[in-house]
Amino acid sequence: MRACAEAGKHDQCMQLLHDMQARGVEPLSLTLTACVISCAKSSRMGEVEGLLSSFRGMGVEADPATYQAMLLGYLLAGDSQRCG
Repeated sequence: MRACAEAGKHDQCMQLLHDMQARGVEPLSLTLTACVISCAKSSRMGEVEGLLSSFRGMGVEADPATYQAMLLGYLLAGDSQRCG
């Protein structure tokens, strides 16, 4: 999943997430971080809030690496006001 995220292959990353969920694999914070990186690398930061909410519903909280990925994504998107 992280390799897809780093390569900006957002659709593949999200498909892996859905496949994990379908198989009953519980996501971890690193799963959330990979999804946020995927959003950042593919200019889809608008999806991050929904991901955070969805993961919270599964009992997964963002960790420092997740927030770092979010900051990077917002900076790449030119939305520096969301970083403050």
